[in-house]
Amino acid sequence: MELPVLPLPLRRVVRDPIYVVAVPVLLVVLAILAVPAWLLGLVARRRRPLRLIVIGMAAVVLDFSIFARCTSLWVAHRAGRRRPEDWKTDHIEVVAHALDVFVGRARRVVGFEVHITGGTDLDHGLPTVLLARHAGIGDSLMMVWVMTRHLGCVPRVVLKRMLLWDPAMDLALRRLGAFFLPPPRVPDDERDSQLAAFAKSAGPGEVILLFPEGRNWTPGRWEAEVEQARDDGDLVALDWMESHPTVLDPHTGAMRTILAAVPDPQVLVGAHRGVERLSSIAAIWAAVPLTHRVDVSLRRTRVRPDDLVGWLRDEWAAIDDWTPPENETVG
Repeated sequence: MELPVLPLPLRRVVRDPIYVVAVPVLLVVLAILAVPAWLLGLVARRRRPLRLIVIGMAAVVLDFSIFARCTSLWVAHRAGRRRPEDWKTDHIEVVAHALDVFVGRARRVVGFEVHITGGTDLDHGLPTVLLARHAGIGDSLMMVWVMTRHLGCVPRVVLKRMLLWDPAMDLALRRLGAFFLPPPRVPDDERDSQLAAFAKSAGPGEVILLFPEGRNWTPGRWEAEVEQARDDGDLVALDWMESHPTVLDPHTGAMRTILAAVPDPQVLVGAHRGVERLSSIAAIWAAVPLTHRVDVSLRRTRVRPDDLVGWLRDEWAAIDDWTPPENETVG
């Protein structure tokens, strides 16, 4: 059960002040923990505790810097020191710059090296949907970074509503036109209507980012979906899942709604490999520092509207084929 998200006024007057106080406290705690971790690093070659504490501090600073800069933009625009037409551009630069800094820090601290292929043939004048794999820690932020820096577009992300609890995502992505899924109590037809309106609102240079799996892949979630298909007697889904162990069965509902609102959009499939196994504290501990690069592949594809289930499964089967089995690395 998800914790209900506070209304916007309460998020501003209750959550945000708590966040502003909590962040410095958390950074101080992490800095104190870094001292024994540094001492331990004098004898431990891989220096895992220190690396993880430092990258944790960098993640906290990333989040807070986006929040602080978005807040300052609001003040500047209210004071008339920014032109209204610069509002979206300013926020894109805030997100892109903060992610640039974090990716650079992650490269130096934990060996997070990203290699991107494809996407150069994107036509920014056409309505576009990017369907991305969802696996591994921070992969959604990585895809937003790829969109802003590699594709040079505005990310219009479809996200779970729970992420509104994060002040930085609340400010930055909501102002960039993200779609936070309505609460479960909202009827399906109203939810589809809101999603359709969101899809229609995407303009030139804006790309809708959708994660068809619905949640982050982990070995445990894959096993649970296999068992669910077996319990339901869905032999087709069961056979597909058992044949593709590094992805979850993709859902077509959101894509079907988007296609009804925006017929024949430009579609990219975003695959990545190299972070999918970082799905638990133990896995992250064992992997740091990373000894392999992270590959991101962006590929144009043609939708088969008459067979969305088969088409999307084919695309995700290709991602599974491209992903190395457990205990193998690429790059």
